[in-house]
Amino acid sequence: MDVATEPMILLLFAVGVLYSIWGKAWDAATIIVTILVVVGLEVSTEWRAKNALLSLSNSVPINTSVLREGREGVVAADELVPGDVILLAHGQSVPADAVVAVSSGLAVDESMLTGESISVYKTALDTNGEQEPRDGSDGDDTLVEIPRTLVCAGTTVTGGRAVCIVVATGSNTEIAGNVVQLMRGSKPPPTPLQRRMKKLAGTLTIAAISVCIIFPVIGLLQGMSWHSAILMGMSLAFATIPEELPLIAKASLALGARQLAKNNLLVRKLSAADALSEVSVIVTDKTGTLTRNQLVVSSVLVIGESGSGGPAVEVITPEAFAASERSSALVTPLYSAWSLSVDPLEAKPLAHFLVSARSQAIERKSVSPLANRRASTSASVTPKREFHYTVVKGAPDILLPLCDRVWRATGTQKHDIAGGAIDGVQPLSDSFAQAISRSAINLAAGGSRIIGYAIAATAASSKTAGLQNLIFVGAFAFYDPPQHEARPVIQECQSSGIRVIIATGDHPSTALAVSSAVGISEVHSQLSADQCNRDLTNGSFDKLVDESNVFARVTPAQKLRLVHALQARGETVAFIGDGINDAPSLTRADVGICMGGNPSTADVAMDAASLIVLSGKFSGVVRCLREGRRLSANIEKCMVFYISCKLAIVMLFGFLLIAEGASPLTPIQVILIELFTD
Repeated sequence: MDVATEPMILLLFAVGVLYSIWGKAWDAATIIVTILVVVGLEVSTEWRAKNALLSLSNSVPINTSVLREGREGVVAADELVPGDVILLAHGQSVPADAVVAVSSGLAVDESMLTGESISVYKTALDTNGEQEPRDGSDGDDTLVEIPRTLVCAGTTVTGGRAVCIVVATGSNTEIAGNVVQLMRGSKPPPTPLQRRMKKLAGTLTIAAISVCIIFPVIGLLQGMSWHSAILMGMSLAFATIPEELPLIAKASLALGARQLAKNNLLVRKLSAADALSEVSVIVTDKTGTLTRNQLVVSSVLVIGESGSGGPAVEVITPEAFAASERSSALVTPLYSAWSLSVDPLEAKPLAHFLVSARSQAIERKSVSPLANRRASTSASVTPKREFHYTVVKGAPDILLPLCDRVWRATGTQKHDIAGGAIDGVQPLSDSFAQAISRSAINLAAGGSRIIGYAIAATAASSKTAGLQNLIFVGAFAFYDPPQHEARPVIQECQSSGIRVIIATGDHPSTALAVSSAVGISEVHSQLSADQCNRDLTNGSFDKLVDESNVFARVTPAQKLRLVHALQARGETVAFIGDGINDAPSLTRADVGICMGGNPSTADVAMDAASLIVLSGKFSGVVRCLREGRRLSANIEKCMVFYISCKLAIVMLFGFLLIAEGASPLTPIQVILIELFTD
């Protein structure tokens, strides 16, 4: 226990031993009891916080369906062993690292590992046991590499079903194992209070030794007996050693922790309550902390009609869609393509956007991730007639080379594809493909994730259409909006002199868009994934730390290095996160704040944090800082008052000893004054 090795506690223990040898047993017992109270208070407070966290984590036990001996059953997640066959379905948490054996449109939310809000489709391991790299909807390499055939512990199934074989559990999992290795070398530095207490203990020790030597010598020179001189020295030692000072500090911190708990802020380590008052830099993750981790449709890209009758790219916002019947008609082809794919990943956000579009009677046949590591999925469906359709979705820059036509919507005509006839199809020229690509890039630059749709129709008697000669339909722009209170909270932090930094594994354009939305100033204007990776691995890192407030595409190790670099500059760092990839930084930071209260919050992150915002709202951070500063001011006042009382006793002894050559108080009187003062 750290509390048992604090200098003041060790000093009190040494004085207690001396009193047991040279003084009365009651004096020694008083000091020993004080030591036990200090240690007990620390252990008791952290034990209560840990139990509160445990009850929070265990409120909904994690069970999983498993096949054992040919029979399906339900077991606790912590009872799984490598080789178990588990069944995953929509809404379930993945209990262990597992290889996908059979997949039916399995999609997984890996945001707690990668920082990306878009779910990832998984595919079954092929017969040769070869794994394919994971897909990226934006085409960039993901720094946290997760194979497409592997589901990781702690992620959530957002669509489809799968049969998987467990390959690792607990700390042996692929991602968690690496995080654990980083956490082993991470330990927060001493808090400001601990540093002040250490310095104060050293100063008071020197003062106490000096008083215990000088005053008895003066007494002997004034004619005092050696017996009286020794007793006076011991009583002064008792008076000058502030044995209750750690108790006062711990009690104040405990009261502050209790006050924070009333505001849904769980303090797991008392040191965090103290360090809050000194925070000078906040490093925060993006997904689930600054943002809601809930995708919404920010706009749609459709193919409309130009004034000359040719195709034209149109971007429709929710406001325009709600105010215009023409916009509703323009979106119909794109909605028709989506309804054929019946993609559960976009169902919820699209339901809020496409309220007036119509659905069609179809039968879903299959969903399969494409082999291309940057494109996404295709869905084969057959309407209740004689035509077969293939719907392909993915990044527009990947879909466009596969297309030779576009589906143009006039805004007035009906677009019915259930009968095989697709009205408004026109050839796709190179120049128009470039125009579509530019529009998609502009939307992506605003922080949106662009998912395009293309379609092909063949006779039901023929095989599924190949991935060539497709008809490009349009694209949806998805956005993970910031929390409502994020901007005012960050403005309050900045006005208080606290620097706020974003460190995320997401795409640079997304990080910059969110930083702009919440009011975080960004100096490193040319930030990109490649540049960020290069600067984080060479000598330019120190300069980047000083110049940039936005770090994108960073790994858990790079987040940890960022915290180290800031602390090396004398900053007191608070790190805010909720994912597995945030755990090492939560452990290392002076204050590790976990955004709890969300289903996506990782248990590892809560265990690593020193403070948990149970509401999951970013506004809880400001309440933490306010309470921390108030608490620090109270502790300072207590220390000044307490030391003043000690100093008064020393001055009284010194003045009368020099003037009269006698001790003004007997040892027992000094002890009684000390106890009543405490």
